[in-house]
Amino acid sequence: MSSIIPSMEDLRPIFEQIITYAPKNLINFVIPQELEENIEKMLTNSGSKMENITSNVDFVLHHCVNTSHPMFVNQLYGGPNPVGLAAACLVEKMNTNQHTYEVAPVFVLTERIVLRHLRKLFFGSDIGDGIFSPGGSFGNMYGLIVARQNKFPEIKKTGLFGLPPMVIFISEDVSKILMAWINANFTSNFCK
Repeated sequence: MSSIIPSMEDLRPIFEQIITYAPKNLINFVIPQELEENIEKMLTNSGSKMENITSNVDFVLHHCVNTSHPMFVNQLYGGPNPVGLAAACLVEKMNTNQHTYEVAPVFVLTERIVLRHLRKLFFGSDIGDGIFSPGGSFGNMYGLIVARQNKFPEIKKTGLFGLPPMVIFISEDVSKILMAWINANFTSNFCK
């Protein structure tokens, strides 16, 4: 290695290590306090030297839950899909955003095409708009915005101030992220 920061070629063994890692256990349990101390040491004692990167990757792989294990059951996700993993690697390698065509032409057009196909599939027409959600909490936030827009279409022109107070009926089990967003964007008169 000629520089302090490893090149992509220097990291090839790390990528191989990650892709070929196949643990037998669901988890290598360590009590939280001990794991936190070890993470603290790992983060404060390491840098970008190759041996540190290798040992840090080993540490993470060894202490994470093996979501590919047959005994791993979660309501939100499971083990990685090989094609999805390859796609995620590609997206990370490109290190871009899709806010403009100039910086991400392939991703911007791919999003447009996928949304067009989804509109045809679900609504029978490719006319309309769409947005992808990075997760459940954001999906719920988007849903609340759409519901508010549907009930009060004038909000785009007049803003919130001319509207009557809005109340949202929610469960006491609502996520903390969603609850924080609701408190920031709606009146605080909630019925639980």
